[in-house]
Amino acid sequence: MQIDPDLIRKIMLDLEKEHRGGTQAIFNSDVEGYSSDDVVGHYYHLIESEFIDASVTGSGDLNLKPRGILPKGHDFLTAVRDEKIWNRTKDGALKAGGGTVDLLRDLAKGYLKKKIEESTGIDL
Repeated sequence: MQIDPDLIRKIMLDLEKEHRGGTQAIFNSDVEGYSSDDVVGHYYHLIESEFIDASVTGSGDLNLKPRGILPKGHDFLTAVRDEKIWNRTKDGALKAGGGTVDLLRDLAKGYLKKKIEESTGIDL
């Protein structure tokens, strides 16, 4: 499976929105434009990359229950929430030939850091 950065971002933003209400997120493999298998695969990738915490029992998407977003996932969300930073991140990764979710997070954090430095004049 090839990682789709847009699907990673969509899953993470959706999980964050659900957790804001104080309730446990509900796994949903129905994401417009993506097959159920792709969505499930990306959830598992986010678990293995330590972006989200989830209970996984047996096999199949009905046995996946997201419990929360882990620190690496929060870092990712903070960095990619801004659409301009997200687009620069995707473009940068594409020019470099792709990357892991950790590299996407680090690249986005770099762009966010640069934006903060330009806005404040403070070198971070």
